[in-house]
Amino acid sequence: MKKKHIVFCIVTVLLSIGVTIFLAWGLLNFKLKLVKDSGGHVHNRIRKNKIIRNMTIDENYKQLINAISSKNGEEHFQTIWDFDLGIILPKSMFVEEKMFGVLKYRYRPNIGIYNVRVWSGSHYQALSILATSEFTSLLRKCKVYEDVYYETDGYGFKKTEFELKRSLFTIFFLGDSFTEGLWVTAENTFVNQFGLKLNSKGIHATPINLGVNGYSALEMSWMLEKYAPLLHPKVAIINLFPNDVHVNYLKVVKGEGIPETNYIEMFKYLQRMKVFCEKSDITPVVAVIPPKEQFG
Repeated sequence: MKKKHIVFCIVTVLLSIGVTIFLAWGLLNFKLKLVKDSGGHVHNRIRKNKIIRNMTIDENYKQLINAISSKNGEEHFQTIWDFDLGIILPKSMFVEEKMFGVLKYRYRPNIGIYNVRVWSGSHYQALSILATSEFTSLLRKCKVYEDVYYETDGYGFKKTEFELKRSLFTIFFLGDSFTEGLWVTAENTFVNQFGLKLNSKGIHATPINLGVNGYSALEMSWMLEKYAPLLHPKVAIINLFPNDVHVNYLKVVKGEGIPETNYIEMFKYLQRMKVFCEKSDITPVVAVIPPKEQFG
């Protein structure tokens, strides 16, 4: 009798575990389907769980990632967008450049780029990839929620609708992903819209987008000094965001424990840009972009 009781208990426990796993798996798949259909975000614990990622991985996404990774031993940057979600940036899109003795990167000239969010099976992964025929074909097989295509010009700048004519009144826009317009088509960037607004007022000017995702005051200063002698801007609009002081921009907004050296570094290059503009007869304008939390 005892033996039967033990067997019954074991079977009951196993069935309970099985039912729990079945229900949990069903709930997870239901949640993932909602995210896939809505283009929303899943909790970081799901995104970062290797077991879930491996069990749910989408085969078309896997082929795309394998193709990206196999290109000449492709290396990637891991950076962030929207301040908390990862985006993969392949180094093949960039040119290495020593900026004031520090190794940095700028976009390669005359390339097409996709900013996309691709369904991986467990979440939407943000990718920034070259617009080659191979990657275009692989992307078409994937579930893509956002797809923004743009091109760089002969200098590696994100194009606008304006033809770059040195004879015209030119305006430099310096900054990071806000200025570049990450996830925004070229015609919808505020750089392009600024130019259209001026033209509507009878002011014929060429806006030039020198913004690059991840740039700080150091890179902005280098870009200004590098390209101002070539393109002769009359105005340089320097766009800052709190993460130019520290990667945790909320700490900057709240004034929580940011090292003084971070501010010293930023103001050093702002001062350098100010001096350069004075010598080059360029009007500098500093624009501070507020984070969304300051509007709450």
